Amino acid sequence: MIFFTLTEIFNILITIVIVGIIFSRSFEQQEIVFWMKIAGISVIAHELLHKFAALALGYPAFYNVSILGLLIGLIFKFAGFPFVFFIPGYVSFYGPVTPIAQAIIAVAGPLANLFLYIFGKYMYRATQKEDYYALYQLNLWLFILNMIPIPFLDGGKFLDGLIRAII
Repeated sequence: MIFFTLTEIFNILITIVIVGIIFSRSFEQQEIVFWMKIAGISVIAHELLHKFAALALGYPAFYNVSILGLLIGLIFKFAGFPFVFFIPGYVSFYGPVTPIAQAIIAVAGPLANLFLYIFGKYMYRATQKEDYYALYQLNLWLFILNMIPIPFLDGGKFLDGLIRAII
């Protein structure tokens, strides 16, 4: 079974590089690489857990990069906004989706961020390394923001799936 197409691998690499640039505090290579590791991997882990949840439930799934969403992030960065806003991509999956499957697929991404938050916090306490501090701080915010129950976010899709499964 093939988990990734060449297009998906390209999409993942583009996402990691652009997200690294968006989060970097300068345009120095070391800074960009640091944020490619922290933010790029956090974003990709989030999206890939959506994909793997869909695949595990029997739905074909594909990671799509959002060029427009990443451009918005770059514009915010270059304009000097005090906060980061971007839409890196999304996972599309196909077939008649049950409400409970929708809820599981929706919550899978934020659960990746929750895991990375816990791992980063534990590792930061053990090592005091800046990498782990950045990892746990970023993933806490990614988890919280994605679980806000509004329609286009994972929290809204999760809540919608749960409500439809119960009713």
